Amino acid sequence: MNSAKFLCAAALAASCGYAFADGGSAGQLTRNGKTTPYTAVHVEPPHRQINFGDETVVFSDDAKATEAAAKIEYGTIDGVLTADTVAAQLRDHGAHPITLKISPADSGAEGDAKDQRNVEIVIWSDAGKPPADISAVANAPDSKVQLRLARDDDQRLEGTATYTDDGVSAALPFALDKGMLVFFGKKLEMEAPPPPPPPPPPPPPKPKSKSKS
Repeated sequence: MNSAKFLCAAALAASCGYAFADGGSAGQLTRNGKTTPYTAVHVEPPHRQINFGDETVVFSDDAKATEAAAKIEYGTIDGVLTADTVAAQLRDHGAHPITLKISPADSGAEGDAKDQRNVEIVIWSDAGKPPADISAVANAPDSKVQLRLARDDDQRLEGTATYTDDGVSAALPFALDKGMLVFFGKKLEMEAPPPPPPPPPPPPPKPKSKSKS
């Protein structure tokens, strides 16, 4: 696979928040009796101003579409490559992505509520058809969404989300490094930001005034 270059806009932060999947177990979506494999390919890391601390994982059902999307030159918002941008590129190349948005844990929760998270699952279908949009409190009693996080820190996000409803079920594992360019186990190259301009030369010394004798 050719190396992909991702561009940060000049006015944005020099460190780009890209993270592509490093493999892991394949997920799947079953609806109308048909099962389709899915793989996590990107995570939008939490950012207070952009996503209020949410993390969004993007899953793809088409390896060729994912490879094509990885070759696009992206801009970022304050150094973050958004999940919406990646999902849009996947759709443009024929994939039917799924996005999983995970809200931060409630720091004041107690007991079983500590494991509950607000989540949103968006399942894209064929072009021209609206996506299925599922919002739920994961792990709440009688919730259709279960979320198990094995790791969630500044470096990595690992876990599995499952969803079950009438005629539709999904099992979506993810294992993603944050802030690294990894694409199906292969690190991608990121175009380095241009070096800062050299400092201006110092002004020439002022000539010394001659003293009167």
